[in-house]
Amino acid sequence: MLEATQRASAEIVFEQSKQWEGQVVNGTYPLRQYVGGSDHSAVFLTEILSENPRKAAIKLIAAHEANADIQLGRLKLAAKLSHPHLLQIFEVGKCQLEDHQLLFVAMEYADETLSQILPQRPLSPQETRDLLTPALDTLAFIHNNGFAHGHLKPANILVAGEQIKLSSDGLCRPGSPASVQSTAYDPPEASNEGVTPAGDVWSLGVTLFEALTQRLPNWTDRLRSEPTPSGKMPEAFAEIAKHCLVRDPRSRWTIAQIGSRLNAPSRSPAISAPSSSPTMKEQPKAKLDTASGNQQKGNNKWLYAIPIAAMVGIILLLAGLPHHGPRQQRRVGENATSSAQAVPHSSARAEAATVTPGTSDAKQVVRQVVPEVPQKSLRTIQGRLKVTVRAHVDGRGSVERAEFASAGPSRYFANLAMQSAREWTFAPTQNARTWLLQFTFTRSGVTVQPRQIG
Repeated sequence: MLEATQRASAEIVFEQSKQWEGQVVNGTYPLRQYVGGSDHSAVFLTEILSENPRKAAIKLIAAHEANADIQLGRLKLAAKLSHPHLLQIFEVGKCQLEDHQLLFVAMEYADETLSQILPQRPLSPQETRDLLTPALDTLAFIHNNGFAHGHLKPANILVAGEQIKLSSDGLCRPGSPASVQSTAYDPPEASNEGVTPAGDVWSLGVTLFEALTQRLPNWTDRLRSEPTPSGKMPEAFAEIAKHCLVRDPRSRWTIAQIGSRLNAPSRSPAISAPSSSPTMKEQPKAKLDTASGNQQKGNNKWLYAIPIAAMVGIILLLAGLPHHGPRQQRRVGENATSSAQAVPHSSARAEAATVTPGTSDAKQVVRQVVPEVPQKSLRTIQGRLKVTVRAHVDGRGSVERAEFASAGPSRYFANLAMQSAREWTFAPTQNARTWLLQFTFTRSGVTVQPRQIG
């Protein structure tokens, strides 16, 4: 009865929470834009006000008199944890908006969540590997510090900048009660044993299956049977999912066992060791409904992102998709057209010049190649995704070698940019030169901006 009363109270609090836009929490965090929430929380864009203001996200949570101090204590403990792939919490506390007593969590700004990618397409095997590697490392860190995640699912796997991150505002001690409203990601023992590291392994198995197939495992009898992770999955991933989705938590694989299987030599070429192309720098940030479990859609764009730039990556962050070769462009000279002209996918050999007319740089570009990207891949982009390649050009004008100056959050788009950059040619000179080629991917197409730097 108490839980039902608390849920009803929370719904009243957050039903019209968008109206709080423009207010300031504790005189510190302005509520810039409502980006989503649930029946017990709301997330807003905010900023850290300082000499160099930066974007952040703030989550407002219903503070129930019976357990507000317990909630606050749990959040303060979670805020002390620091890991490269754990969303950073800046501050937690109590606040009041209108007549409502609330808790707030000010946290790192993120760009997107895995839950935004999966409705568009499944992850490739390489993308999945790139997601699992930091996720396993982060879960091991959480468990070794005496916590469990308790809310692992696509909505809480985030892309921030160039890093994959897990949400952090729902961390709790093992044995803590599970959420009142169970989800498909919760293990069968959650109602009796609460949140546990073994429960995180179950949730990881469900998430892994969904990432590769865009659907949840088939589970016909929740009281007695185990889910059936049937579907086309690479052998190693199928084995991992199978051992994660074991009904007895003591018989599930541990995080260490999952990592060992992921990194073991595979009989399936689809999940071989990472390719020689540079791995994404750390990896992406994310959205915001972190612990609430709300998957925002449509107008929310990201849980917290106005200019959503990256995860097309989260996961595109994640890596791979079928490879499509670059589209060769025409010779560019003094009559080159605008540098901002995009290359639409609909035109099979659209020729868009990418250097500014009238400049010495424009005169030196002999052949430019712009990646040809399938429209379904472009549709996964929110905002702009940029990749910068440093091309070392010999005296003949050919690209002798190239490396990433900035790989961006998606290995898939980074690889397309690198493949194209290596095919550019320039006017011959007596000396070697270095060029920066900045590729900008948007939903409407691709542009490239070349600039000689040495």
